[in-house]
Amino acid sequence: MALVQCPDCNRQISDLAPACPGCGTPMKAAQASNPKAQAAIPPPRSPKKRMGPMARLTLWLPALWFIAWGCGYLSVTWGVSQSEVTERMAQSGQAAG
Repeated sequence: MALVQCPDCNRQISDLAPACPGCGTPMKAAQASNPKAQAAIPPPRSPKKRMGPMARLTLWLPALWFIAWGCGYLSVTWGVSQSEVTERMAQSGQAAG
């Protein structure tokens, strides 16, 4: 990093500065002649690509299906049959009454 003079206000500024901090004069001539200054400026980023509605659907639909299947499987595996529920309700009604 070297110091150069601003052509307008003669202030000593860095050769990597895009403009003079004192008067605001652009220092593009100094940057063009200095390869370090060009390397210090990163290239502009490309905008992020967003997923379209079909891509989102293809990701969420199998996940929701798997969750629904898992809930159904667990309710059958761990659940109580309808006849057992009816018996328990009848027994609790007799005990309470």
